[in-house]
Parts: sequence; C-alpha cells; structure tokens
Amino acid sequence: MDINVVKKKLNFLLTGQREEFTCIDSNDFTNQQFNKVVVKNSTSQSSLFLVVGLVFILLIFPREGSLMEVFKQNWIWALVLVSIPIALIYFTIKRLLDTTPKLIVDTEGIKTKDWSASWTDIVETKFRFSKATTTFLIVKTRFEEKYIDIGGTNIAPRFLGHHIELLKKQSKA
Repeated sequence: MDINVVKKKLNFLLTGQREEFTCIDSNDFTNQQFNKVVVKNSTSQSSLFLVVGLVFILLIFPREGSLMEVFKQNWIWALVLVSIPIALIYFTIKRLLDTTPKLIVDTEGIKTKDWSASWTDIVETKFRFSKATTTFLIVKTRFEEKYIDIGGTNIAPRFLGHHIELLKKQSKA
C-alpha cells in the first residue's frame, strides 16, 4: 500500500476529515455535459427534519396533562420541550422556502450569494469531507481560499466535482 494512502487514512481516523481534489470522472458521467450547474438546498433532507419535529411534538403533546405537569413542576423544562420542536420546524420550513441557489457553477466561474470567482482566478478546487460536520467545496483563487458549505444540498460531490472540472476545461479552450 502506498505511504500517501496510509497517511490519508490515518489523518481521517485522527481528525475525522479528508480532502479530495475535484476530477473528471470518466466512469459515471461521460454522457452528461452541462453549461451550468445550480446547487440548491435538498428538499428531501428538509422534509425529513420537518417530520422529525412533528413527531417530537406529537410525542410531547397528546398525553392529557403531561405538559401541564411539567409546567407546574419546572417551567424552564417545559419551555425547552416546547421550543426545540418549534425551532426545528421553523428553520426547516425556512430552508424549504429558500429557493435561491446555494452555488452556481457555469462557464464564467463559481458563484454563491455573496461571492464569485472567475475561472482565470481559480487555482484549484477540492472537497473537504468530515465525519462530524458537513461537506465543503474549497475554492482556492489567486487571492483567497473560500470554503463553501454544500452539505444538505441536492447534488453529490462527485457529480459537482466532475462538472467543475469540465467547465474549467471548457472555459480555457
């Protein structure tokens, strides 16, 4: 086994993070070519959180007087029990209603709501995968390194990486 592979696996075990450069995947996406890839929030993941919040509310509220007993004994715990599912439902609905793209990759470059970089400025792109948190697209330009959170989106990192490389190559041709 190659020493670099061992180092990467050991680093992932110790830190819980690994990085992979974006690359053209000739096995899976050969027939697909897009001029623009739009990454949005995943509605299926948001719907799952909404269901979890509703189930949590149903577990707390249906018993007669159960919440009232908690209110009588300790109103802080009752407030916590009520606020957690309400907050979960609120942020999930907010995320479901947010239809703005989280990331746009096209022939001009990579754009987010508040940041953009052209292909001439982009030096390298890679993904950071983490066990505990989310997946980031790391875009290194001549001026900065930008971490773009793509966790909870409607796109697979391999698919996105494939099209980043194709669009990068297409813009330089």
